[in-house]
Amino acid sequence: MNSLFRYSTCLLVFYSSMLEAQTEVNRAQVVVAYVNNFARNITWPDEKQTKNFKIVIYSDNSNIINEFKEFAQKRKIKDKPVVVSVYPSDSDLDNAQIVLLTKDKSDKLLEVYSAVEGIPVLIVSEGYNDKRNIMINLYETQQKQLLFEINKSNIINQNLSIEPEILLAGGTEIDVAALYRKSQISLRSLQEDLNNMKDSLAGLNKNILVSTGRIDQQQSELLRQRSMLEESNRKLNRYQLEMQKQKTILDQQRDSIANKNKILEQQSQESKNLELSLKSRQEQIRQLNREIENKNKVLGNLSETVTVQKQIMILFIIIGVLSVFLVVSVFRSYRNNKNKKDILAKQKGEIENQLAVLQELNRKLEEADQYKSIFLASMSHELRTPLNSIIGYTGILLMGMTGRLNEEQNRQLNKVKNNARHLLSLINDILDISKIEADRVELQYEELNIKSLIQDIGEIMHPRIIEKGLTLTTEIPENMVVMTDIRRIKQVVLNLVSNAVSYSDTGNIHIRASQTEENKFNISVKDTGIGISENEISRLFQPFQQIDSSLTKKNKGTGLGLYLCKKLTTLLGGNIYVKSEFGKGSEFFIELPVRI
Repeated sequence: MNSLFRYSTCLLVFYSSMLEAQTEVNRAQVVVAYVNNFARNITWPDEKQTKNFKIVIYSDNSNIINEFKEFAQKRKIKDKPVVVSVYPSDSDLDNAQIVLLTKDKSDKLLEVYSAVEGIPVLIVSEGYNDKRNIMINLYETQQKQLLFEINKSNIINQNLSIEPEILLAGGTEIDVAALYRKSQISLRSLQEDLNNMKDSLAGLNKNILVSTGRIDQQQSELLRQRSMLEESNRKLNRYQLEMQKQKTILDQQRDSIANKNKILEQQSQESKNLELSLKSRQEQIRQLNREIENKNKVLGNLSETVTVQKQIMILFIIIGVLSVFLVVSVFRSYRNNKNKKDILAKQKGEIENQLAVLQELNRKLEEADQYKSIFLASMSHELRTPLNSIIGYTGILLMGMTGRLNEEQNRQLNKVKNNARHLLSLINDILDISKIEADRVELQYEELNIKSLIQDIGEIMHPRIIEKGLTLTTEIPENMVVMTDIRRIKQVVLNLVSNAVSYSDTGNIHIRASQTEENKFNISVKDTGIGISENEISRLFQPFQQIDSSLTKKNKGTGLGLYLCKKLTTLLGGNIYVKSEFGKGSEFFIELPVRI
């Protein structure tokens, strides 16, 4: 590994010196060599589980694209085959390790940065001037020498680890504090001209009040938007109920039609049976006639002939009456069947009309749902950018980089920062929910060691647990490996643990995992907090719903955390539920398949 690094470093120095001497070394090869050096000196959190090393290229430069494809055929990175994808034919950034944007595609950097934010992906840009938004940026000196600069804070924010040796190949590290100082030169010059510190502090307080007012306005606007969203959801629920009623009526009509068809079939069968009976009786009459004729021949002129003839006449009368009754019965059955067919035809037309109305209503509901998801995604993106700026600049003020602050200023700025983080959390939850409801979430299934996942979550929550004086215990089997989306299940469990810490003042947080069935596993988070009453459990997993308690007022939440957990768990093919006793604590359970 060290020899490969020395070889790459020497190669980069050689290329740089050759360019400085204005030789005809291929510039594309230098870019490939730089990217190879970056990949070998940066560590990805899941690189041991990945089967290949994917590089996505945003460029119209065919030389660079061909050089990368040739490199992928001949070389490997960290003993893994290299996969090269070119935008826009392949824009799957979730599975990429490196995204390269050449100078002709630098306008795509913010879009790519937003798409991979929070995902362990390294962005390599070329000739990008805004140093705040870069990770590694290639640039050309006046001597036509190709060098690079690194914004280490942005790389660390992507959960990537960087080796210090990466700078040996012609790179420099960007001074983030210097960037900020340059943007604040005019502010410091004005502050130096102020002779009265009291006036300066008053001006700063006024700015804070203005910022607080703006945030309050944004909160009011967000509440108004949320009210509109709730009204849309209520209308959608009414439409769904109406559709369900129409579906029930349709099912009842279908059952009625089926029953009428059965009755019609029974009456038809009865008609057939009557016809068979009539034929049988006619045959019997013929046989009687033959017997009478035989008896007439035998008796001849006997006196009993008259009596026999009378009997025959009576028999004929009976047969006639029966024949008339049979004809009337057949006619009535035919008329009833005809009336029933007319009724069925009319009902069929009504059902088809109702089906057309239901289909049109369903189309309108789908359009309304699509517009709602587009609106939420757009609003969340537009609000998240200014909130990140507010959080960043407030943090800089609290660090004292612009001068020392008094206690009241610290308190007001902390209030601004906390409210901005609260709004950002709410917007992120809304964005995730809108993606799920719009069916735009793509799951990435990988093998996951449950014990390693719980350890990572414990390290993340350790400062808050220590701050509140709580303890964390776990009960996880060794070598419990499942196949699932690591990012989504971590989001769910972290949310449950965060809630347990927020709503517990004393006691212990206990995390337990077990395999419940042959193809299912269970993770539970138990706390000793305030608990949940029975009448509040039913609305616990609804959007914008929180339990009513003093801790809820002190630990302001978005009301979307458990609703998002429910959506993600369902998306992963599982279930989430809770057992709680008011005043004694709660235990949340998530149940998921071991392998999907």
